[in-house]
Amino acid sequence: MFKFFNNKKEIEEIKKEVKSSFENVKEDIEKTGEWIEYLNTNDRKTNNRLEDIEYDFSTLKDEIE
Repeated sequence: MFKFFNNKKEIEEIKKEVKSSFENVKEDIEKTGEWIEYLNTNDRKTNNRLEDIEYDFSTLKDEIE
């Protein structure tokens, strides 16, 4: 069937390498997802702090006027 593979040992080695490659890709995708979640959480925190600061400035402005 696959004449370019000389023996079963070569086929098994290729299977191992492909499996390992997909495991590495899966791990990379998981780590990327963790980073996205981390950045998203920090973005929400930053937005909340900004809203608090805007509220404080608005309150100060009202007190001054």
